[in-house]
Amino acid sequence: MGVADGDRIHAVAVRMDHDHHLDFAAAYPHMWLILPKENSVEILASRQALARATVLAAWALLHLPLTVWWCPAAKATAPSL
Repeated sequence: MGVADGDRIHAVAVRMDHDHHLDFAAAYPHMWLILPKENSVEILASRQALARATVLAAWALLHLPLTVWWCPAAKATAPSL
C-alpha cells in the first residue's frame, strides 16, 4: 500500500515538473491553501487512516516475537496483520 501511494505522488510530481515546470514540493503548501474544503477534509481523513494503520502494524510487529513465549499474544497480533 505505501509503495503504490508513494509512486502515485511521485508520478504527479514528475508530470507537474515536465508539463508545467512546477516543483510540486514547493507548490504543495500554497495549493493546500486554495483547495476546496471537501478535498482538504478527504486528504486529512486519508492521512489519519494511514497513520492509524501504521501504528497498528507497528504494534502487531512488536507483538509477533512475544507469541513464541506467550501464546495469548497471538490473539493480539493476528487481527492487526
